[in-house]
Amino acid sequence: METFYRSDSLLAEIQSMGCLIVIGTALETNLAATIVAQAITNKKLIVEINIDPVIKYGKVRYLLGQAEQILPNFTALLLEKLKTK
Repeated sequence: METFYRSDSLLAEIQSMGCLIVIGTALETNLAATIVAQAITNKKLIVEINIDPVIKYGKVRYLLGQAEQILPNFTALLLEKLKTK
């Protein structure tokens, strides 16, 4: 699985990340569910962008709506914030 999805590398990277952004998933695949579970276990902030949120535990902030409507403004704000650092 590492060859195609870099899953082992990704799960190791969760240890050092500050935030996980989850966009429009129902967490029905094993990899997506595992990534979110690792973030919850490691007490990471999770931002879920979704019409119908599915993450019920952990430090989650929700942006409710369609990703194509939310992402342009979210990305612009994030980039602006990164410029000021």
